[in-house]
Amino acid sequence: MKVFNEDNHGFTLIELIMVIVILGILSAIVVPRYFDFTEKAEISTEEAFIGNLKTGINLYSTDQYLTTGNKNFPCADWQLFDLVLDELPDGWSYDNNLPLGLITHTRKNGSSKFWQYGTKNGKTEFELIDQPSGSPPPPPGGGGGGGFDTSC
Repeated sequence: MKVFNEDNHGFTLIELIMVIVILGILSAIVVPRYFDFTEKAEISTEEAFIGNLKTGINLYSTDQYLTTGNKNFPCADWQLFDLVLDELPDGWSYDNNLPLGLITHTRKNGSSKFWQYGTKNGKTEFELIDQPSGSPPPPPGGGGGGGFDTSC
């Protein structure tokens, strides 16, 4: 039988409980910050994708100007992604309801972010409208007078 002497001390119940409480407090601080980082990363990814899309659209228009002498942007139909991007990344979709196409990114938490794309003045201008998160926006009225092009 083993005999305990004064030199052999263990942790008391109070010490163990204090360590568990401290770990709980630290985890309560760290976990929300982690989710905030993932949300910020998704927003940064969206901004990078839309920035790349704008660059591709402008490169397409420059190519059109050099080839045909006319500065034209791709239509809001599927031509936008066929001509500007090779493919859509996971979580992204495109609905080509003229006059505006709807670009949607579904985030990992299930929420969605929307952008509307359309050309104006006979495809000589384009607009990429950033929509607030939530439900998709209604399509605006199109037509002449600087409005969105209704056909390609």
